[in-house]
Amino acid sequence: MAAVPGRLTIALGRARPRLTFTGLDNFSADYIHGHGAENTERNFRLAGIADRATIRPGDMREMPFEPGSFQGAMSSAAIDHLEAEGIRKTLREIHRVVEPGGQFLLLVIVPNVWLRIAFGPLVGRMRPRSFWQNELTAAGFDIQRQGTVRTTALFLSRNDKPQAKE
Repeated sequence: MAAVPGRLTIALGRARPRLTFTGLDNFSADYIHGHGAENTERNFRLAGIADRATIRPGDMREMPFEPGSFQGAMSSAAIDHLEAEGIRKTLREIHRVVEPGGQFLLLVIVPNVWLRIAFGPLVGRMRPRSFWQNELTAAGFDIQRQGTVRTTALFLSRNDKPQAKE
């Protein structure tokens, strides 16, 4: 699979020239050719956002950041690779590190008729939109906007609630 590591960060960095970014990745996705911090850093340099971006190794289920460290967070095609409990842990961690009033942008693949035709049984691992709505709310996020582009569901949420209990 060919991918551009940091694609969403690059898009947001170009759209918002004052934002700074901290990328967190364990770089273990062996299905992405050339996946690694060096490749992501190169992509950031080519896109002109390297001076505003920091890459940290780490696990999204146990983030190495203090509570309220960020004004916002985003995830694209990452959380949905985890099992259900890993998803819950990650969403609680994101809620913890995003300051009150901060936003979280989540993009995940959701099943639809075309994916069922193309991939059959593999679609069974994908979670429906309702799963993501429930988990975001349970983690303490207030979903402000949502939509779908092809097979990707988008959720824009705000950290407006107290930290969720485990």
